[in-house]
Amino acid sequence: MALFLASMLVFASGTILFLKITNVLYRVVDWVPTNVVDEVHTYAGFVISGLAVIHIYLNWPTLKSYFKLLKR
Repeated sequence: MALFLASMLVFASGTILFLKITNVLYRVVDWVPTNVVDEVHTYAGFVISGLAVIHIYLNWPTLKSYFKLLKR
């Protein structure tokens, strides 16, 4: 659940940053400070990376069994 929420944060903040940089719908996202969105985007990305590593570690036996099925 935390991985999903962090990915939604990265998606939302990335969309806001993209709209601000490209000046598409700039007035819609003008009220959001760019430095705050940039920091949220960066830290949520770090959280996603850490949670992804933990997720792979906890599910490694299952992942190994999937790879064994692919070798057949």
